[in-house]
Amino acid sequence: MNNKEPELTLKSLFLPLTTKKIIVFIFIIGFVVFFNSLFNGFVGDDSGQIVNNSSIFSLANIPNFFHISTFNLGNGISGMYYKPLLLTIYSFIYSLFGLSPFAYHFFQVFIFVINAVLVFLLLNKFLKRNLAFILSLIFLVHPISQDAAAYISNLQDVMFFFFGMLAILISTSKSSKYLDVKVLLMLILSLLSKETGVAFFLINLAYIFTFKKELFKKQFILSAIIIVIYSIIHTLVVGTSFINQHIYHIARLPLLERLINIPKIIYYYLFTFAYPKSLAVSYDWIVKSLNSWDFYWPLLIIILFFGTLFLIGKGLRKKHDLFKVYLFFVLWFILGLLPHIQILPLDGAVAPRWFYLPIVGLLGIIGIALQELIKNKKIKIVLLFFSVLIILLFSIRTMIRNTDFKDNLTLMCHDASISYNNFALENSCGASLFSSNLYDQAQTHLERSVAFAPYYGINWWTLGMILGRKAELYQNKDLYNKSVVAFKNGLKTVPYVPWSYETLGYLYAHYEDPQTAKNFLVSSLNKFPNSYVLWLNYAYVEYKLGDKKMALRAITNAHILNPNDSQTAQYYYNMSNNLPIKIYQTKL
Repeated sequence: MNNKEPELTLKSLFLPLTTKKIIVFIFIIGFVVFFNSLFNGFVGDDSGQIVNNSSIFSLANIPNFFHISTFNLGNGISGMYYKPLLLTIYSFIYSLFGLSPFAYHFFQVFIFVINAVLVFLLLNKFLKRNLAFILSLIFLVHPISQDAAAYISNLQDVMFFFFGMLAILISTSKSSKYLDVKVLLMLILSLLSKETGVAFFLINLAYIFTFKKELFKKQFILSAIIIVIYSIIHTLVVGTSFINQHIYHIARLPLLERLINIPKIIYYYLFTFAYPKSLAVSYDWIVKSLNSWDFYWPLLIIILFFGTLFLIGKGLRKKHDLFKVYLFFVLWFILGLLPHIQILPLDGAVAPRWFYLPIVGLLGIIGIALQELIKNKKIKIVLLFFSVLIILLFSIRTMIRNTDFKDNLTLMCHDASISYNNFALENSCGASLFSSNLYDQAQTHLERSVAFAPYYGINWWTLGMILGRKAELYQNKDLYNKSVVAFKNGLKTVPYVPWSYETLGYLYAHYEDPQTAKNFLVSSLNKFPNSYVLWLNYAYVEYKLGDKKMALRAITNAHILNPNDSQTAQYYYNMSNNLPIKIYQTKL
């Protein structure tokens, strides 16, 4: 009797290529590719949604997440987004790990990798296992989806995708017990993770209509009821808009002018899918005229692309079952693109992460075409070689892109150099340079930002901060005057946040006559009575005017509002004990 254990060889490690092995390989490759992203910090919107968002610091606030938006910009939770599950997950991570960016990154990469597994499981239902594996790896490592894994604020994308994919997999299963309940529950969770979850409702209906027509009427009615209820809740909580339509250039266009951007938008995604060399978190260009480069050339490429899809479908028409699968993935691709082609205005023209959903449809299309149209064994070997090469190159590009997310300065200034004329990235880059005391460089980027979007407001505020700091350093009256003008421009466009009022109040308190400063601060305190900075400035002005009683009252209010601020505490102590005070250090 031979009890010898089978020899472990390299071949046996890979063959036979079972589902379990594939899942293990997806996890290994996923964490290898995104390993260097785990040690990045918080960047961009992470500040407003996590670091400065005290609402997520307590699990007791979870019920509140279902009737508020997501951002804290210094004046409470605000915004046009309704993503209660996003804040819920943030809150759970914070309760376990605090403000550890590693914990947030690890959780996000983990779900991102699981999503690749779900894509494999879906493709494996329709394609040969090896081909489904290769395509799921392309989905996993493709640079166009990189920031869905590496940018913490994009956790919403991996979450809505995760629940939506579960819904589709349940729909495709043979089990019929409680199918409607399970599918619709997953779709609701997808929708509560991100508004784009509505696309999964449509994709699910497309699958039901294609493969299980007898269930379509019931699914359609239930889906419509859920979407209507959700729309009402969304409107009541955050309104009907998904962005501030007065900020991004494409959102400022009427519908007909946005429509001429569609060819270039689709062309961007197809081109970047094929050649993901230059990547930025967002782009804010617009097509201003029907010219060759921005309209006719993209339109020609799109006509050729969809013409090719039509010809492939025509070739598969005789294979009824396969044609239905092909049609399903074509519909997936189209329905995945639909929310992102600016029929409803979005915050930017395009963003790589917005292709995270339609890419599955495109990979399904490619898989069916390759599987059915290429039968020659030698050609298959060549395709396998190029597939491995593509996966390797995409992995390297993604790992390089991960390094851009190291910190806010690196990311925003890199992406500002890629995404031309993007006022938001120029503003963020300038603000990061300002925080690093690189004032001249910061001023250059902020001047670009206000040139691109003079209506934005926050960029004027940031420019005013930079000019005010330089005015203090160089004792330059001209820079001071420019700083005041910048803050006033900011106040005209963004009158509902305290930042500009606080900093302009500081400048007035120290560089204008006390009465002018007092008038401005009293007016500002009427708008923002809970700003300790305004009360601190007001106390200083009243002290200069000689009204020590009012100064003490003002500094007491400031100290109550923020007892941990050292300058406020020092002023409070000195004024309470009738001691002289000195000009405090800059608040710029």
